[in-house]
Amino acid sequence: LAAFFGVPLGGSLFALEVCNRFGLEYFEHMVEAIFAGVACLVVFRGLAGLPMEAIWTISEVKLPEANASEVIVGGALGLVGALIAFIFAKMHWK
Repeated sequence: LAAFFGVPLGGSLFALEVCNRFGLEYFEHMVEAIFAGVACLVVFRGLAGLPMEAIWTISEVKLPEANASEVIVGGALGLVGALIAFIFAKMHWK
């Protein structure tokens, strides 16, 4: 996973989490897993002839300025979504 996605930290932590049925509780070998992920990424990039740089280039996008009414509407929609989630959780756990 570390070499495929180009993220040695994320791939290593995901591999540790998958091996445990209770989530990320396998801390004893975290350093070794991260080191193996970095080594795997370096070997993969070296053999594939890829440069050691970011895979994606993200360009900066200028967003139009938001006015106060849009921020208020967004906050209200967020509160409505939170209320719906709360009601769903209450109905689910009865």
